[in-house]
Amino acid sequence: MCQMKYYLLIAVLLLFSNYIQAQNSSTLDSILTANKYTFQIEDGMIVGDGFDFIVNEATNSQFFMVGELHGNVETPTFTSAILAPLKKLGYNQLALEIGPYSNKKIQSILNEGGISSLADFYENYSLNDEVPIPFFWAMDEAEMLRNAYSEGYKTWGIDQEFVYAAPFLFDDIYKRILTFKLKSEEAVYTEVYKKALDKVKELLWSEDRNRYQMIFTDNDINAFLLMSNGYDSETDDVIKALQKSWRIYEDNALRRSFRNNNTRIELFKEYFNVEYKKVLRSEKKPKVLVKMGSMHTVYGYSAIGIYDIGNYLRELAIFNNSKSFNIALAGRYYIRDTGERIDRLEFVPEYEGLFKHEDEGDENWTILDLRPVKIALIDGTYKIDDRAFMNLLLRYDAVLLKTLHRVTRHTVDINEGG
Repeated sequence: MCQMKYYLLIAVLLLFSNYIQAQNSSTLDSILTANKYTFQIEDGMIVGDGFDFIVNEATNSQFFMVGELHGNVETPTFTSAILAPLKKLGYNQLALEIGPYSNKKIQSILNEGGISSLADFYENYSLNDEVPIPFFWAMDEAEMLRNAYSEGYKTWGIDQEFVYAAPFLFDDIYKRILTFKLKSEEAVYTEVYKKALDKVKELLWSEDRNRYQMIFTDNDINAFLLMSNGYDSETDDVIKALQKSWRIYEDNALRRSFRNNNTRIELFKEYFNVEYKKVLRSEKKPKVLVKMGSMHTVYGYSAIGIYDIGNYLRELAIFNNSKSFNIALAGRYYIRDTGERIDRLEFVPEYEGLFKHEDEGDENWTILDLRPVKIALIDGTYKIDDRAFMNLLLRYDAVLLKTLHRVTRHTVDINEGG
């Protein structure tokens, strides 16, 4: 009899638990449905109630952050579509996840020669399937950047210089410093440069985990950098930026993960501050559009336990008595260039409660405002036990959902470069 009562109690508790879970799920669904916005992008323009939501958030914010998943068509498509509307709202700056000198290089190439010149650059400097500057080998990304320039945006590179940037930066250093050298010095300097270039290529593409230590101690590389230093401040800064990047990659190669990531994030903030302070001379509260990986634009601790650039800009906005807004691009499905359809729920199960609200159809985009869910959590009208889902809700203001397509259009076939 006692055993029967025990099983009956368990059954009642299970039923009650299921009831609470169902009620909780219903509460989440009702909140998300009430705060859902959709749109399409037609001829580069956003059409639908999602446009009003974006404009409203951009109007009320100083920093508008697009947290992307790298390597898809949708990120540059969406970013291109919001450039003109945000420009009208006072956004004149676009911060990107590339190095400051890579940013200058890309801007110079696109402004002077357009996409075809950019293709030539990637063809010349892409070695062994690796590119000198990430992202903009993709046509959609390059066109987005060209659109930003045409709208009058000033771009900021706020990341480390990419690991494979050294060859083109060595070339630029050589050409610039050669103009300062005496005729009698040119032959020696050229010989040192060629040796250093060959050596840095050899070491960067080496599989030796100590390759960055070898770069720092190599006689040919050090001779070139020493002979290039002290002639003009910009070249000196390029050399320092290269050395900072090599230190970051050295930590990564030696599996010093926290130091590697923390140093990189601090560099984000340092480079952001350099550009931000320049604009402060002419604008009291510069509005900045930020396009970076979604792991970097989060509020609070990132997934690797670091306060990233997203949290820094949120705190800076508070200091300025303004606001920030971050939106993470995601999507239930990812389509490879082979046409294979990947269900991303397997990799990001915390999105399950959000993916069910994603509008079907290849042209539809869905925005879910997550802030009302946070309020319900605080008020106690919605409860959650899933820590991963809790972190997702706390790290973003909104999510942007759409089926993602792998970038298939290249400015050049990088396999033939070099």
